[in-house]
Amino acid sequence: MIDEASNTARSRIAIDGAQCTGKTSLLDQLRNVYSGRLRFIPEASRIVAPRFSIFSHKHWKPVLADAQLLANFFKMEEEWLMQQELPGRFVVDSSLMLIQAYKLYFGHAKDESLLRQDRYDLILYCPPTNTFVADGFRFPTGRLKVDELYRQILRDYFRGRVLELPVGAERLPAAIAAIANALE
Repeated sequence: MIDEASNTARSRIAIDGAQCTGKTSLLDQLRNVYSGRLRFIPEASRIVAPRFSIFSHKHWKPVLADAQLLANFFKMEEEWLMQQELPGRFVVDSSLMLIQAYKLYFGHAKDESLLRQDRYDLILYCPPTNTFVADGFRFPTGRLKVDELYRQILRDYFRGRVLELPVGAERLPAAIAAIANALE
């Protein structure tokens, strides 16, 4: 899923992929490389979760079981993330498009107006692997379906560049090269 069509300078970068695909680890690694040159925005879900008494994967059940509570969670995620994505160069752990994929997975409508906005220039896509690596926060169910929904959203709405990152030791150098190219 690589689109090399655009050569314009990039400054709004999202690291996306279903749960436990290495997004947060990659964000932390990139922060070490690009500190001072880019703003790094943490995953909205991890910021909003404590407001809903979610501190680990064990705490998700009541929120997922209550449609209105989950809708409120998604709304708060979107609002927080939009505030963080102010003008300027940034790398964000999980985009508004990924939130829309989760909304669809859990039976909520996606926000068409958010999807039609030109919010990101480059997506660093972390595909799911066969192995779920527990992070203590996420749950393993639905990863492949979330990924499928997310990729459909990309096809339908995203017009920027998408780089599907390799897994393993090649991931960080590929991400660094893509960002370096985007910042030129």
